Amino acid sequence: MPARRNAPYLEKVFMDATDPIVIEDLEGNVVDLNHAAEADYGWRRDEFVGQPIKRIVPQDRYTQADDLLRRCRSGEEVRNVEGVRISKSGERYDVLLTLSLLKDDAGQPMAIASFAKDISELRRLQEAQRREQESVIESQARTLSEMATPVTELWDGILLLPVLGIVDSRRARDIMDSVLEVISESKAETFILDISGVAVMDTAVANHLVKVSRGAQLMGCECVISGLSPAIAQTLIELGVDVGRVRTTSNLRDALGRAFERRGLEIREVTPSSA
Repeated sequence: MPARRNAPYLEKVFMDATDPIVIEDLEGNVVDLNHAAEADYGWRRDEFVGQPIKRIVPQDRYTQADDLLRRCRSGEEVRNVEGVRISKSGERYDVLLTLSLLKDDAGQPMAIASFAKDISELRRLQEAQRREQESVIESQARTLSEMATPVTELWDGILLLPVLGIVDSRRARDIMDSVLEVISESKAETFILDISGVAVMDTAVANHLVKVSRGAQLMGCECVISGLSPAIAQTLIELGVDVGRVRTTSNLRDALGRAFERRGLEIREVTPSSA
């Protein structure tokens, strides 16, 4: 079938396509557009034909529009490039752009067909999924943090938090938040922070732990940091961390002894009686 007899069919396909299609000349001026383009961009054919294609391109995307036009004119394939279109009313659309070089019967370039697939809804769904994923990750991190900082009530008015592993600034802040909240709820008199399981400590972490102690004191609770190894003690001195009035012990036993003493309790060894 001769090409000219195909023209009515091609015209119908062009006009009835569900995605916006704009035909522009090699200089970027609109030659024709289909019904979907009229509906999405808000321009009638008689208004838009003869206007620059940039009428539907945001200013911040002009450089991209020029580059895509140049690439298409040079014969390069331009397919599924993320871009933005803007309607007559100013509404922006995220789109996938495909540009096709149209040639005449002699094989010479004569126009460019610009196809724009609206992906705004897909972007909204992706953003919603991203926010949901971030929320889940944050919730999981919060749960893990709480599991990593279990404050235990050893005795009425005596709390213990054994800290194990690596402590960074974020975990140190989580410890402070967790401890102060439990002290507030339990009205504890003594809080023991045992760091015998911590091998390394930097200035930021040490300062956070000092703040935990001072915060506890402000709430009427004495904080005792136990398990202070010679290596960490030396590190604190070298770093110049001001421990001030923070009470420390070398081991958990001494810390417990002080806590019981403050409560007026005494630990005695009981010898089982013989039957």
